[in-house]
Amino acid sequence: MTEDPITLAAKATKVLGDCETFLEVAAKSVRTLPAERKEALERRTFAEEQHQRAWKQYDRARKKFRLLRGDDVAKRLGKRQLDIAKEEFGRARDQLDRTTSFVASDSLDTEYRKAVARQIAGLLHEDSLKELDEIATRSDDPELQMTVDECKEGVNRATRYVIKMFPGRDFSLAEVRKARTEAREILDRLKNSPVD
Repeated sequence: MTEDPITLAAKATKVLGDCETFLEVAAKSVRTLPAERKEALERRTFAEEQHQRAWKQYDRARKKFRLLRGDDVAKRLGKRQLDIAKEEFGRARDQLDRTTSFVASDSLDTEYRKAVARQIAGLLHEDSLKELDEIATRSDDPELQMTVDECKEGVNRATRYVIKMFPGRDFSLAEVRKARTEAREILDRLKNSPVD
């Protein structure tokens, strides 16, 4: 029994459309990297300034607390100010650590981001062709077969374009595996996200 060729043709066209949409998201992630990097560096600079201010405040409160003698009320107030300053310093230090880690991570490495985009293109190519082959086997209608072939050509063209658009350096096998794993996670999120 064969299925309705019109429905299957619509599914094949959707596979191609999804592939192109996801490839555009991958390409955009590389193109927007300079702005993301600039923003991350600004956040780190702000975190460094907050860290310095919090350290100075904590240091002043610590020195002031050491100078307090005798009066229990003054000591309790001084201790409270010291605790507040210490907490603020801890939060500022944590924020600085997070922003510094993000700036140093692969997330802002242009070559790595290109590698992830190429891996997304490769995975989309494999997944899309597999889906199109599966659709083609569900009916032997010549019009459907022609539509599936056109969609396969579109998938090949679109993925090849993205792969060629982002040439990159050679990566170690471990880096390629990491990029492929990240690409699969991104692709899974894209496929499972609600359609806009």
